[in-house]
Amino acid sequence: MNSLIEAVTVDAEDHPALKFYATGDALISSAEYIQGFQEKNKSFVGTVRYYDRQVTFLKDGVAAVTYCKDGTKTYPKDVKTGKVDRSIEASASDYAFVNTRVTRNDRGVWQTDSVTSTSGAKKCM
Repeated sequence: MNSLIEAVTVDAEDHPALKFYATGDALISSAEYIQGFQEKNKSFVGTVRYYDRQVTFLKDGVAAVTYCKDGTKTYPKDVKTGKVDRSIEASASDYAFVNTRVTRNDRGVWQTDSVTSTSGAKKCM
């Protein structure tokens, strides 16, 4: 998550961490997520909180990782002007339940290879 946030808020091209920690479908969906921000000249500032993490080890270097995300303390930022809009009020869509699959690559690095996120998940509010 930190590498994805870094790619959105700093610059994906200058920060290769995302490709180090994500692969497959997760890397593709991350690139699309980042592109959505870039096309609108947007970013965000603030704090994202992650909690209720659960890790289930499956087999052969594969694990399922689930957690909740709270983005109520984040605010949109215009990249061109640097202006941050702090008038946006928190809403249910600021909460999400995230389900990922991670695999250990041949270098021993855990990489996310798939991710689904349910926005407005009641279990995370």
